[in-house]
Amino acid sequence: MRLLRMHWPVIAGVLTLAGLVGLGMAQEAAARHGKPMYAELRRPVGRGPFPALVLLHGCSGITSVQRDWAARLSEWGYVTLIVDSFGPREVRNVCWSGPDSPGSYEERVQDARSALGYLRRQPFVDPGRIGAIGWSMGAGVTLRVLATGKREPPHGPAEARFKAAVAFYPHCRPIPRYGAPLLILIGDKDDWTPASRCRSLARGRPAGQGRVQLVVYPNAYHSFDGTRPLHHYRGHLIAADPEATSDAI
Repeated sequence: MRLLRMHWPVIAGVLTLAGLVGLGMAQEAAARHGKPMYAELRRPVGRGPFPALVLLHGCSGITSVQRDWAARLSEWGYVTLIVDSFGPREVRNVCWSGPDSPGSYEERVQDARSALGYLRRQPFVDPGRIGAIGWSMGAGVTLRVLATGKREPPHGPAEARFKAAVAFYPHCRPIPRYGAPLLILIGDKDDWTPASRCRSLARGRPAGQGRVQLVVYPNAYHSFDGTRPLHHYRGHLIAADPEATSDAI
């Protein structure tokens, strides 16, 4: 397994890696214009090309949840790229912020697309097998980046889009159609991003391309795949649920 702490320009450009040997750190050259975007890259042992996943954190930034999943997915044979949407914007937490604060949904959708473009250019990644996984706010970003329809047209040609996605406890939106299969995992006791909205989203959708699969865990709260016991955060209940996490894995 190889772990790489890196940054690259959000705007399009040629990316050049610094030296990477085994488990190490490297940086990519920043562009003259615009702020860089930071990410943590893990790759399985071997030359590949491997399938890859863009991981999108919640409103409190990157936590052990994303890193634990990245390590697990790498063992399964996936390249993972945890995108840090807050570091280059000099924010740590947007859970108390408004929709126009740094690190907003719109900015983070662009981050996800930039990450997809970066992975597609790497020789160790299979460009036709790149997906996304998001948590909470990052799951909402995942839903947005997959959205297609009259109001939200496809973003780029089919070969340059995410091929599948997983959304952990997202704020579900009434989007008409998604451009790839989507799995939603959420707790029935989630009082921050209610499961009822995801049930409405998933109801009556056809199988095949754009299919939405919903799994609701009866006794689980928000952030069920975390590590902390039941507690209040920003007026909502948060709790780890080992049984739900095991099923999600």
